[in-house]
Amino acid sequence: MSGSKLLNIRIEPALKVHAKMLSRQHNRSLSNWISQLIKSEVEKAELSRTNTSPKG
Repeated sequence: MSGSKLLNIRIEPALKVHAKMLSRQHNRSLSNWISQLIKSEVEKAELSRTNTSPKG
């Protein structure tokens, strides 16, 4: 992923453990898995915003 930027976040240790397990189940690194989750949520939010914006 060229041009990517670093994002430091703090999460509960137990949440990190669960997230790491899930990322392994999807054959992804934790960083890649979280990035995909964020991308998916942003796309959903944009789609929702587009579908609910007033048509002019």
